[in-house]
Amino acid sequence: MAENRVPRVMISYAREDRRYLEGVCAALEAEGIETWWDGAIAPGANWDAEIERALAEVDAVLVLWTPRSVGRDTVRNEADDARSRRKLLPLIMEPCKPPLFFRLAQAVDLSDWTGDTSDPEWRRVLDRIAADRPPDGAPGNDLGRDATHEISPQFSEPIRARFARLDRIVERLTEEQFDVLRILGTTRRVRIAGCAGSGKTLVACEKAIRCARAGLRVLFLSHSPHLAGHVSALTSGSGVMVADFTSWLMSVMGLEPSEQSKRWLNIEEPDEQTLEQAFDVVLESQTFDVVVVDEGQDFRETWWLLVEAALDQGTRSQLYIFHDDNQALLPFRASYPFDDPMLNLSRNCRNAGRVFEVIRRFHAQAPDPEAALANQGMLAYFRAEPAQRDVAIDRCLGCLKEQGALLEDRVLLLAGGLEKTPLVETHVEARGETVQRWQDIVRHQLERAVTTYVRRGIVTPRDVALKHLEALSALGTGSRPGPEDVALVVSAARSIELDAKLCRQIGGGNEAGLDLAWTLVDGTPRFRRALGGRLHGVEVLRFFSDPGWATGLPETHRWQFITEAVPNGAAETVPVFDIAAFKGLESDTVILLLGDHQPVGREKLYVALSRARQVLAIVDCSGGLTSTVALRKVDFDIFETVRSGA
Repeated sequence: MAENRVPRVMISYAREDRRYLEGVCAALEAEGIETWWDGAIAPGANWDAEIERALAEVDAVLVLWTPRSVGRDTVRNEADDARSRRKLLPLIMEPCKPPLFFRLAQAVDLSDWTGDTSDPEWRRVLDRIAADRPPDGAPGNDLGRDATHEISPQFSEPIRARFARLDRIVERLTEEQFDVLRILGTTRRVRIAGCAGSGKTLVACEKAIRCARAGLRVLFLSHSPHLAGHVSALTSGSGVMVADFTSWLMSVMGLEPSEQSKRWLNIEEPDEQTLEQAFDVVLESQTFDVVVVDEGQDFRETWWLLVEAALDQGTRSQLYIFHDDNQALLPFRASYPFDDPMLNLSRNCRNAGRVFEVIRRFHAQAPDPEAALANQGMLAYFRAEPAQRDVAIDRCLGCLKEQGALLEDRVLLLAGGLEKTPLVETHVEARGETVQRWQDIVRHQLERAVTTYVRRGIVTPRDVALKHLEALSALGTGSRPGPEDVALVVSAARSIELDAKLCRQIGGGNEAGLDLAWTLVDGTPRFRRALGGRLHGVEVLRFFSDPGWATGLPETHRWQFITEAVPNGAAETVPVFDIAAFKGLESDTVILLLGDHQPVGREKLYVALSRARQVLAIVDCSGGLTSTVALRKVDFDIFETVRSGA
């Protein structure tokens, strides 16, 4: 408080507590402190405007808590405004429990005060009013700056080491990230907003590491346990404590996570009763000098009380909230404990240029990517009916692998939520594999020979031919055809009568089928015909009538879907996540599976698409539902690969 200026305070109270108001006013004015309360509002004046003006002009707001005032909306609203302005000074006039939102501010207990101005508790009130603290962010505050006066433009070693293990190089902060980090060095409470791909998590980790190395106690919180695991790896060895909010709260209370919360497809949240019980426990447990929150848009409003309770209430405490409100997938979120100051990270330094062109359709204000990322990346789109989902996924994976785009750091994201997607039950929980096996391919080709391909030269009626092919159900389950399998296929193909003369005509004087050979298309074995042109059924049947039909049969991929991300994992392994669970994370190759159970909103698509660093593939099995509602924004002319049908 500036010298030679009379302190001025506002008093908030319930009408029934007028006697407390008068006693407090008299004691304050005796000390030369100017008081303001609603009795000073002139008749006919705008009540709300006068109170708003007083809140802005006074040095402190004294809230007189009693069993009556805790239930008054006007008192609570004024206390909330004072709290947001950091002017709240609560006084307990009668034994009572202030509302949860206001328990964080340390109250002075005047329940036994008789009006004696020498009472130690009353002197505490005067000391609090007179305390001359520099405003938030003023120079001179000890904010845990780096041990050196200069802020290094390089990321800290734990971050660089982690990305080196992932075969990615992250060395220097972008100019914008560096500027934000410099400002954070002189600001105690700030929100940092950033678009997807702007490097929010990296900057948050870097700030946490630097504070820890300056000797400060640092807590890093996220909503998602998957993001917490990622951050824990990035800050390894730095002394930063990392946890998702629920796990941290359970740990503080000495509770074990429930079996439900341990399941990878659920993110359990504490209920209001647990939050109420946890508040006092958090206040009495370990406190931190710095709390960093990532993906803050997903935090409930009541969570911020627990976050602030974890902070040491001294002048060194710092709170940094990183968020992107365009990624707010959960209802009733994106509320913060303060509005200003707020910094912006506006440059996209994650997504390759082509990937970004898709992302920007869902976020009109999305900034341009870094120049080095322009015209890079790959886009692929596969559309199939819902019943052909497994085949479409296999085709997508095969195509990406064939083009060298199925990078080691990859993920399959499910748009509708894991619990609603049949893939989980049949492929993930059972650790199953896709249906593209050689047995299915052989059966498929022979069935097409008698039903779809040109039937000229086939004597056996279609229904009879299909009956003969039912014998193929006895094929073995091995990864390659065995002698018995080869013989069974030859027998089935020869059981269908052909016109020998027409077979020679179709074969150009040679035996039909001799010019067929196996090839691999989008990861699936197909026939290659040397002469080109339309494929005849007799050619396929003659090909499989030869015992050498299995020669050259390509190895098919047997993709295994797993429920955890495994960096540099097995060649045929694909981690699977729900979109919400993967928020805040990223991957070199992202495959987005769209199902037919519900339309997908703009926010969820924005989150999913923006996870891709280099390759983005969309497998659309929505039956038109998702395409018409959400993907209508996408210009598929910019996709290198577009496939329809399985």
